Amino acid sequence: MNELLEQQANAIEDFLTRHGVAARVEGGALSPRLISFNLTLASGVRPGRVAALADKLATFLGVGSCRLAKHGAAIAVEIPRSDPTRVRLLPLYQQLNRESEGGNAIPSVTALLGLDYEGTPLLLRLASPEVANVLIAGEVGSGKTALMAGMIGSLALANAPDELQLLLIDVGRKRGKGGGVWADWTGLPHLIAPPVTDPFDAANRLAWLSRQMEWRADEQISTPAIVVFIDEIGELLAGVEENRERLLRRLLQRGRQGAIYFVVGASQSNGLGELLTEPNFPARIVGRLSEAEGEALTQMRGSGAERLLGGGDFLVSLRGELTRMQSATINQGETHQLVNLMRRIGDEREADLEQERTQAQGTRRGPLTSVAAPATPLTPPRNWQQGADGGSTPLPSPRKGLLDGFRRR
Repeated sequence: MNELLEQQANAIEDFLTRHGVAARVEGGALSPRLISFNLTLASGVRPGRVAALADKLATFLGVGSCRLAKHGAAIAVEIPRSDPTRVRLLPLYQQLNRESEGGNAIPSVTALLGLDYEGTPLLLRLASPEVANVLIAGEVGSGKTALMAGMIGSLALANAPDELQLLLIDVGRKRGKGGGVWADWTGLPHLIAPPVTDPFDAANRLAWLSRQMEWRADEQISTPAIVVFIDEIGELLAGVEENRERLLRRLLQRGRQGAIYFVVGASQSNGLGELLTEPNFPARIVGRLSEAEGEALTQMRGSGAERLLGGGDFLVSLRGELTRMQSATINQGETHQLVNLMRRIGDEREADLEQERTQAQGTRRGPLTSVAAPATPLTPPRNWQQGADGGSTPLPSPRKGLLDGFRRR
């Protein structure tokens, strides 16, 4: 790998020199899908000159794509690895849990997204005023649904059902199984209701949420938090009456007052312009899209969304900043194991509480509606170490001589 990095770094400098751009590669980072080279430009060289050469540079390097991003004073040249690896949610969660100091839990209502381009785990706190609602945008194959599934899994692992409840909506008309894309989550104790696939049922659930929002806001109730996942918002609103869209807009604007948060998927912005405004979705996660759609959905020019790799390669747009990351995924078998684990823990917890009530009162009561989740705290690691499942290897500046074989001429 060191020899390959050296060759590619030399090739980048040689290519730019041939095109009259004075620049030097100084270190970088390896992530599960990407190699990122830190490019320092000579004084007076504008980043736009390099950006204009991205396609030619990709061809010169023999890679499928090349994206440039500004990281401080340097420019990151990001190219795909020839040996990419997946980021798996459960091993990543377990590794973070082992490395957490003092067993401190992550903030409540916080989702584990995946790893950024340096291999650092990314946590998104939905309850933060700067987040509240999340838009996940990308074309077919970008990994929107897989990312949302990973977020569902991480939320279920880190929050008990009496702390957090989930509502999963997928009204796509071409789904081949009951429950839509969320069918595998049926039976998870955190679910308010089975996954919703019928448009009229979805409308009724949104009306119920609106009433909950008003009541919770008036009573200042924030527990349990409610997180709503909508796989494709365009399908939910297709051909519906105007008042349903107005209801959803109201929930997006005011739901946070009652601890109700939305994670919404969208493949395009057409017809959804007013609904997808930044006040409704302060946090945006953008997968591969056309240049125009990428700019519309990130609210930033030159995002480079059209150069993403798909399959979980995303840009997180928050507070005017872009962070590239690879999403953490959970497969069908792992989903079933997680749901069964949560149900088993819930049954055991319910039996223990029923026994305690019987001993204290001498009478039996009905089953609980909320059960406890496993005590597996998760915290952002202070010193992230490379793991076998999707860690990252930093590439220090070659001027410091910390990586043998990655030396500059």
